[in-house]
Amino acid sequence: MKNVCSHIQMPKCVLKNFQNEEQTIFYYDFSSSEIKRGRAKTLNTEFGYYSEATEHYLRDNIETPFGRIMRLIKEITINRQFRVEPNTQSITFRFLHALLCRGHEMVASINKNSIFYQFLSPQEQHDYAVIFGLALADRERFYDDYFITFSINDSYVPFVLPMQGLYSYTFSPSKYTCLNFPITPKHAITLVHKRHAASFIENRMIKMISVTDPRIAHMLNVRAFMAEKRFNKSYVIANQQKELELLVNQWIYEEAIK
Repeated sequence: MKNVCSHIQMPKCVLKNFQNEEQTIFYYDFSSSEIKRGRAKTLNTEFGYYSEATEHYLRDNIETPFGRIMRLIKEITINRQFRVEPNTQSITFRFLHALLCRGHEMVASINKNSIFYQFLSPQEQHDYAVIFGLALADRERFYDDYFITFSINDSYVPFVLPMQGLYSYTFSPSKYTCLNFPITPKHAITLVHKRHAASFIENRMIKMISVTDPRIAHMLNVRAFMAEKRFNKSYVIANQQKELELLVNQWIYEEAIK
């Protein structure tokens, strides 16, 4: 099999939603502490990172099905209530599982706890992390205690995307924790624990979350930025440079006054 150019963690189908009208993405790189420009086609890619077989598996079983879900979300957000089909939730959860398995932390964790892993080539290690991780996630069903709704950003502050996808935040006024995955600057998939279903489900329809206050949108972006810094240390992506600059400056200031 030939080597192919792979997106290491976040696939192109999501990244392209954060390109501006000039087909440019802005991203903060934690390794260099710089805001940079890039394109969805090439951002966070490496030639031969995954084998051709694994690339095809991810494309056919993870990315293409989720691409259909994203198109669906953009169509239904005109309404504030909707019905989630079972396959919508299962496809979304599997995509989120894959993001975790494609992260550097997954490779490092397996390498630390496996005797034979060190004898594999780098490409075989990356393939194994994805396939083993997905099998484990399918068995353990990590997100079974959650249902999904969608957050619609009607403010002028765009959502930013952490490379790891998910981040947590506390939903007010009920003060319970949700998991958020931005898929465009205006849309996010939000995971809510089933114990809070009564607040979101009415006549078998699920309510969406509306974000109209730019301060709330920025707060969510702070949570995304700090989650990426703590757990993944890769990139935070945006369709405009200004919001990234605000996040970086706020982080630097808070570190300075500690």
